[in-house]
Amino acid sequence: MEARRSLQINLVLPAGIVLAVALGVSYFTFSAMLQGRASASRVSKSKSVAEMAARAMAEGVEFNDRDVLQPMVDGIFEDPDVKSASVHDDKGAVIVSHVGTGPAPTGTLRIEELGKGEPVVTGSEVEISRPIRSKGKAVGGIRLVYSRDRTLAEISRASGLYAVIASMSLLLGL
Repeated sequence: MEARRSLQINLVLPAGIVLAVALGVSYFTFSAMLQGRASASRVSKSKSVAEMAARAMAEGVEFNDRDVLQPMVDGIFEDPDVKSASVHDDKGAVIVSHVGTGPAPTGTLRIEELGKGEPVVTGSEVEISRPIRSKGKAVGGIRLVYSRDRTLAEISRASGLYAVIASMSLLLGL
């Protein structure tokens, strides 16, 4: 009886500890991997949308045609992750905008600096600005702000499910 108890303490307990540590490490690794992939995906999407929109809006910005630009900006807003979108003239002033959740676009864009950097990822947002060109000349810019809230909630749910499955596996293994 004493030998059996000793065997349990010497073999089962260390194995359980190792499995628990492995579970914790794999959980955090899995969560970090999902967040990295989701962030890269959001950045890629924001770049693509901003660059396509900049090409499509060139004529409307060149002629300062709000009637052409507003439906385009509103169309970008069909994406549930877009928090705000604004189109700016060559001086950087807002021509048209659409704001969902978040502050209205204010101030000016520095048109000459657009397109030189990567999207800015801060907390729960991705912000990207791109120049709008017509005939090779910058005639304005577009600024998009995406929310990462929905993506982060999905990652949280997936990580929670992973933790439940891994915990069940650990318990069944013991």
